[in-house]
Amino acid sequence: MKICTKHWEQLREAVDRKGMGHLVAKSGEDAMNRVVKELEDEELVIFDPLMAANNAIWSAGLKAGGVGMLGKDTNGNEFCPLCMCEGAGGLEMVKTWIEGSTDDCLNHCKEKNLLNNN
Repeated sequence: MKICTKHWEQLREAVDRKGMGHLVAKSGEDAMNRVVKELEDEELVIFDPLMAANNAIWSAGLKAGGVGMLGKDTNGNEFCPLCMCEGAGGLEMVKTWIEGSTDDCLNHCKEKNLLNNN
């Protein structure tokens, strides 16, 4: 399962719009380095709202579509949970999943005092 480019950009835009962009890894390599650092240091927690929202959407996609979501379409492409959501419930449902997952991340950031106070 992989969020397609169109929906990834919408998810990233929601994270940025809600003031959490500074917490997002700068690249895939940066994201992996963060994971390694967390695994090496049990007390270190690095919160990436883009990855957290992505994981929430993957979880919702698995709940809605079952393990078949982990497969590939007839062209060999991984399923995008938001494209599947769009097909089942329309654009409004996609917006709900994106806004809901990023709102949850925003609430977490506020609780942990992770937002810039600028």
